[in-house]
Amino acid sequence: MERASRSSTLSVAGFVVGIAATALVASVPGSPLQPALPSGAAPGGPFAWLADLVGVDALHGNALVAASLASVTASVVAFAFVVREAWRGTVSVKTVVILAVAAHVVVLMLPLLGSRDVYSYIAYGNIAGLHHGNPYIQTPSDFPRDAVASFVGPKWF
Repeated sequence: MERASRSSTLSVAGFVVGIAATALVASVPGSPLQPALPSGAAPGGPFAWLADLVGVDALHGNALVAASLASVTASVVAFAFVVREAWRGTVSVKTVVILAVAAHVVVLMLPLLGSRDVYSYIAYGNIAGLHHGNPYIQTPSDFPRDAVASFVGPKWF
């Protein structure tokens, strides 16, 4: 039981550390986990502040890419170990669910990850809702002064 207890504790701790590291790396300006931002835009939120405080924002280029890959990989592998421990009965299903929900809450506090799609949805909604246009005929480029238009990816602008 001592071995199972130690492995379950390590798997849970590893997952928490992996998610925290991923959140910090994702909050650094220029992180490969973020979509490209327009000039002058920077990630925000509590993890951006924490990344600055801890010094993770000093990472750039290949070091930032390596840190991103390492943190995401560590999170996935650690969660697989948590699930394995739950299967063995050394970690409760309740703990696994709490960890998964907590990880989702962390993601909600991060800047957008990987895709600009949400900006396109907002921009097309603004075409209909704010500009009284037809989003099936008009595109965000027809409304360049719209606050969200500059965030839309160039392919969809």
